[in-house]
Amino acid sequence: MIMRLRSAIEKTDTGKRLLKDRRFRLILFAVMSMGWNLVYAVFNALLGLIGQSAWFAVMSVYYAVLGLMKLLVLSSRGKLPGKSTAKRTMTVTGTGMFLLAGILSVIVKLTISNAVGRSYPIAVMIAIAAFTFGIVIKAIVNAVQAHRHGDLFWVMLRNISLASAAGSVLALERSMMSTFGSSTDSFTYTMEGVSGLVSFLFVVLLGTSMIVRAIRMGEGKDA
Repeated sequence: MIMRLRSAIEKTDTGKRLLKDRRFRLILFAVMSMGWNLVYAVFNALLGLIGQSAWFAVMSVYYAVLGLMKLLVLSSRGKLPGKSTAKRTMTVTGTGMFLLAGILSVIVKLTISNAVGRSYPIAVMIAIAAFTFGIVIKAIVNAVQAHRHGDLFWVMLRNISLASAAGSVLALERSMMSTFGSSTDSFTYTMEGVSGLVSFLFVVLLGTSMIVRAIRMGEGKDA
């Protein structure tokens, strides 16, 4: 059955390229990941609108920015590793990380202030958990690819995926504590505060590393 499926796929030019061109396959998956970020941004926007939740609205902005950052990197793929284009893309993407960190700080503030201290329907919990596990797996895959290839394209995609994973894990933690725990006990507040601070610092670190790398490229110290 697998052989018949493979044979059917190979009959088309796109299918043949998908099976034999590893780089095309990886870029295609990156594009799909970008689309998923934007779809999830719309999902959060709808939840924010329906539930009158500022927290979901801000999460929507977070994922929308991530999707646009991936679009920027993917659109520059054909031009990399041209030094000027690579430096500009790295700088813009690194700056975007600081924007994401700022959005994360708003998310944490809304969380700590108990603005979302409510339980969620099981369907929402499943959607949040599924997206989180998927994005964490994607972040691991991109980290492996960045280590294996070492080019700037994969470094930027890896960092964007890691920032996406940080926000997703934070959202999953909040939704689980709101649904299955107490939103008023000190343990919950402490966990949310610590997790939020770690996520914020992690994204800031990603942005700083990218800005530093872009500066080094300008000085001719990095390829």
